[in-house]
Amino acid sequence: MTRERVGYIAGVQVHKTVVGVMCAGWLAACSTSHSAHPPDIAKLFTVKSTFGPEYRVTTKGPSGIDPNMAGPQKLPPGVKFDPPGCADYAASRRLPLGLQGKMAVLAADGNGNRFYSIAVLANEAVPFNGIPDNCKHVTFDAGKISGVIDAVDAPRINGAQTVGTHRQIQANAAGKSVSREVYNYAAYLGDLVVMVSVNPVAARDQPPPVIDVERARRLLTDSVSAIRG
Repeated sequence: MTRERVGYIAGVQVHKTVVGVMCAGWLAACSTSHSAHPPDIAKLFTVKSTFGPEYRVTTKGPSGIDPNMAGPQKLPPGVKFDPPGCADYAASRRLPLGLQGKMAVLAADGNGNRFYSIAVLANEAVPFNGIPDNCKHVTFDAGKISGVIDAVDAPRINGAQTVGTHRQIQANAAGKSVSREVYNYAAYLGDLVVMVSVNPVAARDQPPPVIDVERARRLLTDSVSAIRG
């Protein structure tokens, strides 16, 4: 099986195809507002110190929300989900379309893993996009692209609602079979949303690296703590 590097964040892009309301638990997700004293999302960058010299860390922002990184993801044409009513959750609809605000991004590459942490401070409270019980295991098929999306335990963060998913993607293109996987975590705190993802970065002729899931989980809690501090 041939593996080739394809970049993606909180979803998966394979050859430029991204496989990517009610407020559930309104107390934590909808009533929290920072309008009087908005948090400084640039403090996200202080988590750079948690990565050792073996990581290459870059930052971006704060700037306007980039829908390519944080907005709803496009689906390949003809994709079929099982259960069929789970399409919205399987598509990783992280933030509402057209959401206005600021975004800060930290990326870290090292030890065969690529981490992203994205902090979004919106102009309004962001509804929590939880996963219904019947959508905790979803398969999808779009012909040349298929995969599985599973809900996974997310870190518990005081005053926040959190969610986690694990995606495994299989694609066939140009006579090659490409497999990808990514873990996504998010914490919703009213008008502040912090999202973390990790995916393996395979080297040529090397076995696929192990995903450091615990570090991704810790990155979510560290990112929220840094911004709150």
